[in-house]
Amino acid sequence: MNACNHYFWFMRIFLLLCIVGIVSCSGKKTESTKVDSNPEVTSTLIEKSGNSFSSQPCQLDANLHYSVYYPTRFSAKEKLPILILFDPHGDPEFPLEMYKSLANAYDFILMASKESKNGNNAEQTANIIQSMLYQCRQIEKVDTNQIFAGGFSGGARVAAMLAHSSTSIKGLVVCGAGIPAGSWTGVPPNLIVGIAGNSDMNLSEVLNFKTQDPRMMSRYQTIRFSGEHAWPPASVMENAFIAFRAIAQRDRFTPVDTKQLESGLAFLKHQSDSVSNVIEKVELYKNMVKNFQGMLNTQNVEATLQKLLNSMEYKQGLSVENEFKQTELKNRDYFLRALGAKDTGWWKTEFHRWESITASKSPQAFEDMKNRVRGVISLSTYMSLNRAISALHKEQSAYFSFIYRLVDPKNNEAWYLSSVSAAMDGNKDQCIRF
Repeated sequence: MNACNHYFWFMRIFLLLCIVGIVSCSGKKTESTKVDSNPEVTSTLIEKSGNSFSSQPCQLDANLHYSVYYPTRFSAKEKLPILILFDPHGDPEFPLEMYKSLANAYDFILMASKESKNGNNAEQTANIIQSMLYQCRQIEKVDTNQIFAGGFSGGARVAAMLAHSSTSIKGLVVCGAGIPAGSWTGVPPNLIVGIAGNSDMNLSEVLNFKTQDPRMMSRYQTIRFSGEHAWPPASVMENAFIAFRAIAQRDRFTPVDTKQLESGLAFLKHQSDSVSNVIEKVELYKNMVKNFQGMLNTQNVEATLQKLLNSMEYKQGLSVENEFKQTELKNRDYFLRALGAKDTGWWKTEFHRWESITASKSPQAFEDMKNRVRGVISLSTYMSLNRAISALHKEQSAYFSFIYRLVDPKNNEAWYLSSVSAAMDGNKDQCIRF
C-alpha cells in the first residue's frame, strides 16, 4: 500500500474513532421532567421555554436520540402541537434552528431524530419511527391530538412512512420528495403538504402525486418555491404551519380561533400576490380554499381562483410547462443512458453543448428544468461512484468522479469522493488538489 493510501486509511480509522467517542459521550441519559399537575407554571417549564435540547435519549431505545425545541409560549397552561422532523443527513439541529421562529409564532414544539438518515435499512428506520412516535407523547405539554410529521428528501420519505403507519399523525409535510404512490392503508392524515423548489430534481414527484383514494387527494396540496433540492426557507414552510393550524380547527382538534384563521388567510393572499407565475398562483389559491373553506368566507378567493383557471395566461402556462416536462424526460434519459456507456471525452463535449442551450420562451422555467436534469444525473453518478469506491474499482471510480465533478461542480461531495478515488489510485497530487 503506497503512502497516500496509508494516509487515507489512517484518516478513516481516526475519524471512526472520533465518531465512536462522540456517540459514547452523547449516550449519557438525561433526567426527564415529569408534568406537574399543579396549574401554576413550574420553573422547569419556564426554563425550557424558547430553548433547544440536543441528543436526548429515546426511552424505547437509549441508542436512539432526538433534539427538541420548546417555543417561547411553552410555559403557558394549554397543551401544544408537535412537529416531528426528519433530516436526510441525520442533522436534527438544522431544521430545528431553521424553523424555530415558526414554532414561536404558531406555538409548535419541534422534535427531530438524530439517527434517521439516508442509508438506514428498513429495520433501523422502523425502530426510529416507533421510538420517535412514542417519545413525542412523553414530552410535557404535547397535545397528542395534534401530532404532525415532516421531512426533507429521504427524511420526507421517512415522515411519510411514519404517517402511513400511524393514524396519530394528523398532518404531513414532505419537502423535496413525493409520498409513496398507490392507495393509503387506513385513514390518511387530515392534511398533506408537498413542497419543492422549482429546480428540485424531485419536483415532479411532489406535483404529480396521484392515488385512487379521493380522501387523500382532497387533503393534498402543493407549494413551489424558487430554489433547488433543499429544506424550504421558513417563509415557505410557514404555509404548512398555517395549514396545520387551520385543519386542526376545521376538524375540531382545537377550538376555532377566527382571528388566527383570518391572519393565516391574509398571509397566504399576500404571498400569492407576490408570485408572478400564474400556475404557482393557482396552486396557492387552491390551498387557501382547502384550508379555510367552511370556516371563513372564501367566496372572493374562489372567484379569483376560477378567474385564474379560465385565463389565457394560465392555459398558455400549462402548455409551456408540459412542453418542458417532455424535454426534461428526454434529456434526463439521454444522459442516463450515456452514464457508463460514453467516455469522458464525449461527456465533456456533449454536456457543455447541452449546458449552453438557452430558451427565448420562459427562460427561467427552462433553466429550472435543466437544473432538475443535472440533479438526476448528479444523484445517479453519486450512487455509481459510491459503488465503484466500495468495490475498489479504480477505473470506474476515476470515470464516475470525473462526471460527478463535471455535472455538479458546486457539490462538495463530488470533490471529496474524487479525492478518495485519487487516493485509491495512488495519485497524491490529485488527492490533495481535489
